[in-house]
Amino acid sequence: MRLFVKCLIVVLIVALGAPFFLRGPDGEPLMRPDEVADKARLQWQRLWSDGARSVRDVAERAGFETADPVIVYRWRDAQGQWHYTDAENAPAGSEAVVLDPDSNTYRPAPLPAGGGSATSSGPPGERARAARDAVEQRQDDVANRSSGD
Repeated sequence: MRLFVKCLIVVLIVALGAPFFLRGPDGEPLMRPDEVADKARLQWQRLWSDGARSVRDVAERAGFETADPVIVYRWRDAQGQWHYTDAENAPAGSEAVVLDPDSNTYRPAPLPAGGGSATSSGPPGERARAARDAVEQRQDDVANRSSGD
């Protein structure tokens, strides 16, 4: 039985590899790795877009609204304050910003000074304290900026 399984595996490997070495009528191999990769990529893209379309269809049938990306315009005034609107402000040199409702636009708090990282070693309580301190520092920075200090 083991010999049969081993022979079956060898036959399978030869059958999968042979098209890359056998020549067709034009003298070229029957299959090339780059062609296989291109076809696989196209199939994956088609599968991905079909899946996304199916999810969107199911969500709409269930009564969920799906939102399209929104374009807003932003510009900075003389005081350095950012302004956002749905109409372009040509004199202020506004730039278009695409807001995708399916993406996260929240910026995480910066890591604490000293080059630490969230995956660094150390006791979990110490990492949690460092993260909490970084969040508090970020909140203090925002409060100081908004109060004009």
